Amino acid sequence: TLAPHTAMKLAELPYFRHEKTTIFGKPVSIARGGYSAERGYEVFCSAKDAPFIWDAILEAGKDKGIAPVSWSCLDIIRVEGGLLFFPFDMTHGDTTPWEVRADWTVDLSKPDFIGKQALIAKKGKERSFIAGLDVWHHEALPPLAKVYANGKEVGELTSTTYSRHLMRSLAMAQIAPEYTKLGTELTVRDNGKEYTATVVRMPFYDPMRLRTHPVA
Repeated sequence: TLAPHTAMKLAELPYFRHEKTTIFGKPVSIARGGYSAERGYEVFCSAKDAPFIWDAILEAGKDKGIAPVSWSCLDIIRVEGGLLFFPFDMTHGDTTPWEVRADWTVDLSKPDFIGKQALIAKKGKERSFIAGLDVWHHEALPPLAKVYANGKEVGELTSTTYSRHLMRSLAMAQIAPEYTKLGTELTVRDNGKEYTATVVRMPFYDPMRLRTHPVA
């Protein structure tokens, strides 16, 4: 939809990179990423150009079935894709990258940066880890519901959804490290009821990230 209307070679833009260009004759920055766990693009433009660009994109993609979607829709697919939402998936006021498994975002080999020593001091002392749960229930459980192991509280749900694509109730949760091994059975309590949950691999959908990082 976008490629025929911009001068840049959109297909060659690396993941998590952005470039200045024009689209439909308007100056923009286009970033490859998106919050959908699909191969998506984000268009950054001036406020005055936004209505024109929005309408132009919808018109250009009409024959391909393009359609705007709600935040509720976006939230379903970002949970399926295991994408974190600040601050909801970071339950500690000083959550570290290690606790949300975002080690790849930090380069401790750099000579220095703000917060480096604090991060080094906390590495290996994780209070919890983000983990994926497959919950045995026919609908999404509410965030902040508590997670238990053998009757002991070991964490809480952070982001949840019911995936109609996978036909599963999914949850991301911050859980004590010793209970995050794949296959661990836990219990989630909500409103006086208990639900069986199993620690599973994230992302729940497209675990090899082939949609965002195709092999070809």
